[in-house]
Amino acid sequence: MDRVVLGRSGLEVSVAGLGCGGPSRLGQASGASKIESIAIVRQALDNGVNFVDTSVAYGTEAIVGRAIEGRRGSVVLCTKVPPITRSWLTRQRRPLGRKALHRALEGSLKRLRTDYVDIYLLHAVMPQDYKICCDELLPSLEQLKQQGKLRFFGLSEAYLHDAQHTMLQRALEDDCWDVIMLGFSLRNPSARKAVLPAAQAQKVGTLAMFAARDLLDGQGRSRVGGRAADPAFLADAAYRFCRHERGIHVTMGGTGKAAHLKNNLASMGRGPLSDSEQKDIELLFTGK
Repeated sequence: MDRVVLGRSGLEVSVAGLGCGGPSRLGQASGASKIESIAIVRQALDNGVNFVDTSVAYGTEAIVGRAIEGRRGSVVLCTKVPPITRSWLTRQRRPLGRKALHRALEGSLKRLRTDYVDIYLLHAVMPQDYKICCDELLPSLEQLKQQGKLRFFGLSEAYLHDAQHTMLQRALEDDCWDVIMLGFSLRNPSARKAVLPAAQAQKVGTLAMFAARDLLDGQGRSRVGGRAADPAFLADAAYRFCRHERGIHVTMGGTGKAAHLKNNLASMGRGPLSDSEQKDIELLFTGK
């Protein structure tokens, strides 16, 4: 598995990352046992993946914690917390707050069975909530870093609601974030101009999500314009496209199945898309 340096963090990371959320959540969303999900994490580690991403919102932190026991020193561990809490009863949105951020990280550390995380991200930040992240939570993130409970911090975007990366464009104007997570895919490569040049200039680490999810649904069926397409071809093309994009360090992929994980990692170990493959993909999108 190829490795790169994750921007100014200096962390050496695998170009393929294991995402522990998404439609699968390590298989937990489809009825997998915790033992089976732990095995998926360990399979990824055994095959050269050293970057593992989870979140308090995914419900997989405890699984990751058990999976990396005895291997913590070789894993680059990322977890996330939403900066806005939502009441299921009243639908009210409430800022997380500094004290709650500290409590959230302590809870994550306990579930992950570690005393620090390598990267802590504010999760799915909407454009209108970015100011709260800066004014309320950034000082606490810096304090937690000084305490040694996290090494680097950053933001993930709410890609489904902000597909043109409004929040990340604003965040990169401030040059205070070590790592960002962005949506990038064959269907929507807009970050190539909107985000990646500024991130490269500031040496911000970049994690790409939605590489395959933009093209395939939760059952692995094509989403490309309603057209029939070979899901295996689409998945392979999607991961290779992101993995070889200049400015992207880690391409995230998630699954709850051993065979699927094996295929994903094989794709990210292959070379860039050929000219003929690019033409096949263009045909899928345009019909021409």
